[in-house]
Amino acid sequence: MTILEVEAFLNIVKSGSLTASADTLFISQPALSRRMDALEKELGYTLILRKKGQRRIELTAKGRAFIPLAEQWLKLWGEVRDLAESATPTTFRVASVGSVSTYILPGVFRSFMQAYPDCPLIFNHYHSQEAYAFVS
Repeated sequence: MTILEVEAFLNIVKSGSLTASADTLFISQPALSRRMDALEKELGYTLILRKKGQRRIELTAKGRAFIPLAEQWLKLWGEVRDLAESATPTTFRVASVGSVSTYILPGVFRSFMQAYPDCPLIFNHYHSQEAYAFVS
């Protein structure tokens, strides 16, 4: 079960039509049908009744019961992604000229690393003329 399949199912339920849902998702109707087929095959039951010539979709009983589970699945997937993004530490990048890096920054770096031990620190030391070029 992929996020694309679950999103497709919920979009079909919301729009009430395979064609309208395909338009909303910017995919072809056959591609949307393949997503639904894959989801139903993995689940082992039919979610949507498809009838030729019928514009509105009809959900099976299991399809109706699957709606809150699919919504929960998407919410959980979002939380997993948020956790992965928040687990990636932001890198603190610092560049300085000699006098500042010799006299001021060691204490600042020590305090920073104690306060944020998991945050990577990248320090670059430049000669004055190089630093001026970066700043400008």
